[in-house]
Amino acid sequence: LSTIAQGMIEAGNTDLMQYRDGANVVHALTPAQMHELWMKGAALVSAVSQASWEIKDDPAGIPADFQNDPHWP
Repeated sequence: LSTIAQGMIEAGNTDLMQYRDGANVVHALTPAQMHELWMKGAALVSAVSQASWEIKDDPAGIPADFQNDPHWP
């Protein structure tokens, strides 16, 4: 969806795009909003990956409470 949104932005196309969220709600987003949504999602995935690498690379080993919120973005 981000690639399509980028193409639409470059073409000056402001038609709304549909996005269905995790609660099954459909949202009508502009291409710029769709791209922003994707960017925020990509940033979260990167942050979660970084947090998991820090846990895995800790010389003390993986903590017993690794699933608890303080370890994750």
